[in-house]
Amino acid sequence: MTTPSPAVRTLRKYGLTEHDFRMRVIHQGGVCAICGQVPTRWVVDHEHKRGWKRMPAEKRVRYVRGLLCWRCNYFFMAKGITVERAQNVVRYLQEFKERLGTKWDG
Repeated sequence: MTTPSPAVRTLRKYGLTEHDFRMRVIHQGGVCAICGQVPTRWVVDHEHKRGWKRMPAEKRVRYVRGLLCWRCNYFFMAKGITVERAQNVVRYLQEFKERLGTKWDG
């Protein structure tokens, strides 16, 4: 598996070293942590914390969640996503699926 070489600017922004980045890619099996596809462009996903832009890089790295493809980052990990909100999305979709199974007309 060949691992991508991220831009130095990207590494600095998230407080990562090139080794850190490559180890994360390897840990994820070379695929996006959400969809399981090999990204054409990796995105560093991070928790959106208040004051993040002013934090020193060594502190920012603690909030890096993983590496994603651009699509999953944009559509699923929108700014402000939390475990609770993600669970609500799952519940919402499950309830809809159950309604379809009972031929609910709405």
